[in-house]
Order: sequence, then structure tokens, then C-alpha cells
Amino acid sequence: MNERQVRSIVQERAEGCCERCGQWGGLTLHHRRKKSQSKGGGWSIPNCVMVHGSGTTGCHGWIESNPDAAEIEGFHCRPWQDPAAIPVLYRGSMAFLTDDGRVEYVD
Repeated sequence: MNERQVRSIVQERAEGCCERCGQWGGLTLHHRRKKSQSKGGGWSIPNCVMVHGSGTTGCHGWIESNPDAAEIEGFHCRPWQDPAAIPVLYRGSMAFLTDDGRVEYVD
């Protein structure tokens, strides 16, 4: 799947609000496993989330500045981790992000 397709599906999943906190607007795409890491986190739907702010502000800035805490919430994945296998704290509840753009909440 290419970047444009992934962006479209992830934006649709987010429904206009931050996938971490639920704030409306000002969204940017965040790679849970960084593209620059070995075994880089490329353009896959489970690897991408829409969060408010930039890399230095809002939830996006918090994730970038607090990788250990963000890892606990599932918004930061280590190079050896598969983002599809790591749940995220999705608007207050733990959930898996699926390859088809759905959110599957953990029981």
C-alpha cells in the first residue's frame, strides 16, 4: 500500500480528531515505528495514527518527547516491534489498529 492510500484510510479512521486524546483538528500523521529505524516503520495502516500538534506540540510533540511513556500507550514502537501487534491507548481505551483501518478494542 502506498503513502496516499495509507493517509486516506488513517484520516478516515480518525474522523477529524486526535486518535490519542480526541481533540478536534490540527492533525498530523505520526509513525508509531519511525521510518528512519532499522526495519523501518513504513506506510502501513497499523503503524500510522493521526494526532494533534506537530512534532514539538500537542500529542504529537508529547509522543516525540516522551518515547518511553508513549511506548506504554502504544504510540511509540521499537524497531523490533510490529505495530499491528501492539495495542494503543485509543481515545482512552486500549485497542489494536487493523490493516483494513478498523479499531478493535481490547476486552
